[in-house]
Amino acid sequence: MPNSVHDPLLRANHLTPVRWVLALMVMLGHAWFVTTGYEPFRIHDWTASYMAVNGFFILSGLLIAKSLTLGRSKVNYVKSRLLRIMPGLAFVLLSYVLLIGPFYTEALSEPVGTTDYIKYAVKVMLMGDPEGTPGLVFPDGTIHAFNGALWTIRFEILAYAMGAFLVWTKIVRTPATSIGVWAGLSLSYLIAPEFTDHGGLLSALRLCSAFAFGMVLWYCPPIRRPGWMHVGLLLVAFLAFGWTLMGELLGNLLMASLILKFGLPVQASPTVLRLPDWSYGIYLWHYPVMQVLYALNPNLSSEDVLIYGLPITLTLAMISWTVVEKPALALKTMRLPISFAGKREA
Repeated sequence: MPNSVHDPLLRANHLTPVRWVLALMVMLGHAWFVTTGYEPFRIHDWTASYMAVNGFFILSGLLIAKSLTLGRSKVNYVKSRLLRIMPGLAFVLLSYVLLIGPFYTEALSEPVGTTDYIKYAVKVMLMGDPEGTPGLVFPDGTIHAFNGALWTIRFEILAYAMGAFLVWTKIVRTPATSIGVWAGLSLSYLIAPEFTDHGGLLSALRLCSAFAFGMVLWYCPPIRRPGWMHVGLLLVAFLAFGWTLMGELLGNLLMASLILKFGLPVQASPTVLRLPDWSYGIYLWHYPVMQVLYALNPNLSSEDVLIYGLPITLTLAMISWTVVEKPALALKTMRLPISFAGKREA
């Protein structure tokens, strides 16, 4: 077990600003994607938003493995994961039901009504495919999607379930077993395209292998302290060989080294520690905000959409964190009233 005195992961750290950076990387790429259908920020074919999503899953795997190992209650684990994901998701879907659906949808073969928008929101809340909106959303835009960031949410839930299964069944409990699971998922992801082109399966293998590598980082504390030389070598390797079959693996290793280097400092800054965790709100809100801006004025450039969309997204992320997410997370520690609990036990 890591020593909390020497391990920044078990003390104050800078992982919140790291999550901000990852969310803003996704927003940066999507500013060009919603206006042109192409993301220019890439190394070889690996875009900034693509690698940022992988980074989110690596970080999630690390933190979830920590939670599963140090936590004692399975019920609290499930409750905590749902309270972290679902309230913010419900809030952004409410904007679709009340605003984006009714005002930015073109009916196709059949009329679209309020019930259809509600059914879509419920489907996404139940981890259904977020791509198939009723009618054609943003019909005059380059990309016809209500929220191109929502596709990862169901895979995040899948990764939570996978991590819990692996730890609770004691399949993963040592560095060797965590590396074995990660290696198996990574190999499956590499060879899967030879046998299937199913997008959902490939995405699941991609993101679960990234998540599994995060679990490796928990079970192997020494590798959580990379030096600048290690970061530099991984960058050179990614630049040189990112075009090969091993490109994504090298990119993930580089992303992990940067997350660890900046997110787990020896001494945390009190100023940085006061930064609120708006990253999930940024991730959820940036895409529909930029889609609406572009729908209102198709002459906006990608830079304009980013510049105008950033303050709006940050405002909505602040509201989401303050009004929805943070109060929901407070429910993790809520206990039932004694009288009610006594009636239940009786």
